[in-house]
Amino acid sequence: MEVIFVFTLIILLLIIAGKYITLAVRDVTKRKQTERELIESEHRYRSLVEVSPKAILVFQENHIIFANQAAMKLFGAVNEQDLLGKSIFEFIHDEDRVELINNLTRLSKHENVAIREYRFHTLDGRTIFVDSVGTNIMFNGQPALMTVGSDVTEKKSLQEQIKMSEQRYKSLFDYHSDAVYSLDLAGRFTSANGVCETLSGYSPQELLDKNFSELIHEEDLAETIRIFHLTTQDGGSQQNNRFRLKRKNGDSIHLDTTTIPIIVDGQTVGMYGIAKDITEQIKNQEMIQHLAYHDYLTGLPNRNMLESLLANETIPIEKVAILFIDLDRFKIINDTLGHSMGDLLLKRVAERLKASLTEKDLIFRQGGDEFIVILTDSDRERAGAAANQILEALSTPYKLNTTEVYTSPSIGISLAQEDGETVATLIKHADFAMYQAKKAGKKTYRYYSCIKYEGDFDPLTMELELHKALKQKELFLHYQPKVNLQTGKMFGAEALLRWNHSKRGMVSPERFIPVAEESGLIIPIGEWVLSQACSQNKKWQENGLPPIVISVNLSARQFSHASIVATVEKILGETGLEPQYLELEITESMTFDIEHTISTLHELKKLGVLISIDDFGTGFSSLNYLKQFPVDTLKIDQSFVRELNHNHDVTIVKTIISMAHHLQLKVVAEGIETREQLVFLQQHDCDEGQGYFFSKPLSAEEFNKVWTRIERLVVKKKDA
Repeated sequence: MEVIFVFTLIILLLIIAGKYITLAVRDVTKRKQTERELIESEHRYRSLVEVSPKAILVFQENHIIFANQAAMKLFGAVNEQDLLGKSIFEFIHDEDRVELINNLTRLSKHENVAIREYRFHTLDGRTIFVDSVGTNIMFNGQPALMTVGSDVTEKKSLQEQIKMSEQRYKSLFDYHSDAVYSLDLAGRFTSANGVCETLSGYSPQELLDKNFSELIHEEDLAETIRIFHLTTQDGGSQQNNRFRLKRKNGDSIHLDTTTIPIIVDGQTVGMYGIAKDITEQIKNQEMIQHLAYHDYLTGLPNRNMLESLLANETIPIEKVAILFIDLDRFKIINDTLGHSMGDLLLKRVAERLKASLTEKDLIFRQGGDEFIVILTDSDRERAGAAANQILEALSTPYKLNTTEVYTSPSIGISLAQEDGETVATLIKHADFAMYQAKKAGKKTYRYYSCIKYEGDFDPLTMELELHKALKQKELFLHYQPKVNLQTGKMFGAEALLRWNHSKRGMVSPERFIPVAEESGLIIPIGEWVLSQACSQNKKWQENGLPPIVISVNLSARQFSHASIVATVEKILGETGLEPQYLELEITESMTFDIEHTISTLHELKKLGVLISIDDFGTGFSSLNYLKQFPVDTLKIDQSFVRELNHNHDVTIVKTIISMAHHLQLKVVAEGIETREQLVFLQQHDCDEGQGYFFSKPLSAEEFNKVWTRIERLVVKKKDA
């Protein structure tokens, strides 16, 4: 019985032990599986951390104990050892140190900290911006802080650039000296700066309720709408336009605008506009344009207008009669009573001329006391009747203020078909006939076709004598000095042609040059003048005188000749004169063929010579093309300098000087005769001048003696 019990007990014990062994085996297996899972989890975690694009740092007591690849790259580390053990404060920017300390303290207390932006210094010397967030973790069984960050340096830079661009745009928009605005595709204002209010009278807010078309002058609206569509249509482009703006107070001003399409994602959504007030500029242009074509004193069309009509052939030649009028005794009246009374007399003469003729008749002030009348539908009988009417009208006494003045006209008449085939020829012949009327006793008229050339040069005889003059060396040059008005130094001289006839003595250039021009003799004469002037200038230089610029006038026929450029080049080569010491002077009569003028001037400029426009202000026919001409100098006509005691002449001279300087041109004043004229021109920054105040035209030998004397005549501006 006992044996059975013991056996049974043993069996029970074995059964219980087996169960415990099985349980132990199972427990060990499960623990190992858990350990494997933990190892795999840690491996996955480390892999994720290593390949993460975010920079991950783990540090204890502010020292780095772990850094992934992104963190090493962020801080410019070659390997992990470059970072491990280093304090995070070795890298933080000084200005961000306090904020980092505060946020790490809060993290250590398990407080939430939002993503922050810090500046760090890297191992390779850069300064970077990092967006960072931190959390508490256990690392190797110890509490630690982990931060995850992204390099936002480039983003920060872009943001700064965008911010700066926005600030620049705002500054440009708000503080631009011109009006800046924007329109949508319907033409409504979407923005406007303060200058827009100055120009329009409407506040920027008021403009936002308007369409641009409401502000445009009716005559300019169609063109302005066309420009708007060209700017805003698909593939639109920058456009320029000028129009009149209707201001809030009802006035109009002239604007010059540039419009630019606003393109967003490849689509045009509106346009920007930049507008400048050019009202004063337009007024100045209109004034200059009017001065170019009208006499400033009488308001009559001037010589320039006449020549423009001739160039465009707008005056029919078939039944034209030309009356060339000169006032008798005008110089005596002008010298005795003064220029102001002389000017008043000329105004009265112009009024009487207009009253004595029909609206179809054309009246021009040629200059001085000379007038030209063109009768467009006339014959000998009507021309004579008109001349008698003018004689009667102009011979009646004039009441000038309290003074009664007497004068009369001398009139020369030329008729189409009888006296010439062009209006220009008829004018020249009428001029000649006028001088014959003066010789006949004044206060009369003469027909060109009836003149007998008794004892005087007729054009044909003068032409024949000019042929001989070249061969017999009767032609010679005088030189008039040109002076720098600020320093007093002589910088150049103008070569002037003279004719000492073997029997008749000195012949005026005003008489023989037109004949030379018409006959074609001006071509060989002009070539001789160029050669003589260049040779003399070279001789002065070789004799030790300071280099100066010699100026030579080109006639219209000479300038238009096909060989003019080759002739100038040949003469420079033959004489050895360097081209910068030769200046060629042209006049308004040479500029009717604009294309030829521009082409010829550019060819001459290629040679290196200087170009000057002579007698500027007396009627420059191509004023609108002035900016296209490659010229260096404008010469103010002596008629304006002579009349500087009159307000209108002062305004004209100041305007010409200002305009020339804005075009980067020098200004030379002709006909300076008094110190008062010199001082005025100095005060208004005229560059250079010539005239009898400095010296009359001199022979080459006399010219050598005036250098130092002329310089003493000029009071330097700084010493004045």
